[in-house]
Amino acid sequence: MVEANAPLWGAEAEVCRAYFHSPARDATTDRLWITRQCYKELIDGALFRMLAMQGDFRLDELTPGGVAADEGTCTELAHFLAYAEALRAVTGDSSASIDMASLLAGNWPENEQLMALRKTHRKVRPDLGWRAHAFTEGGYCTLYSAGMELAQRADASATSGDQAIAAASKLVFEDEWEHMLEGIAGLGQHPLSDADWAQLRDMTVQQSRLRIHMRNGQFGYPVDEGRVAELLAGKAEPVSFDWERAGFIPPASDDL
Repeated sequence: MVEANAPLWGAEAEVCRAYFHSPARDATTDRLWITRQCYKELIDGALFRMLAMQGDFRLDELTPGGVAADEGTCTELAHFLAYAEALRAVTGDSSASIDMASLLAGNWPENEQLMALRKTHRKVRPDLGWRAHAFTEGGYCTLYSAGMELAQRADASATSGDQAIAAASKLVFEDEWEHMLEGIAGLGQHPLSDADWAQLRDMTVQQSRLRIHMRNGQFGYPVDEGRVAELLAGKAEPVSFDWERAGFIPPASDDL
């Protein structure tokens, strides 16, 4: 499963870095992608978890102390606030706030397709679908890794907005790593059949492929269609999985 996703993680990383190094990048394009990331953290993240964990949740209950939120929901809300702060930095207005109406209407087609596929997988095989969703969440932290690199920029284009994006990315990086591990936690105690492994692998690959389109759309298409086709065909430098950090013994090469 790791081997199958590694080149797709590399592809998503390439899309993110293509944007951050694009000469077309400016405060307006930063505002677009960060607003969309706020949507993912608040709607696809915190609200999704509330709806999934608490079937009787209502929007009018979203008040301090009004609804019990699990740790994951609180984490997603913290991510939302971090990127909201980055949005203020790139706009240069410390008092700026996110227009909730615009945020709620801010989903984009490629993200809708990704979330629809995840929903289908959870419906077809809830046990595997939830694992696939968790495993592909964050795309092996590719956006956050690329965002953290902005802190090391020393050229004339480096801005306070870059530092704010890097700070938000560092916060989210640590948490999304743990979310990804949720997708493989416990597999040793509850072994899957060969057919289940194949299905889980296929689900994660399908989701990771849509993540490439999702990120490219989020950033305003910094990678052209020809290169996207190559990335989908596995023509990206694979991202190496950090087995030691994950607490696993690396598999022998003939087991991959």
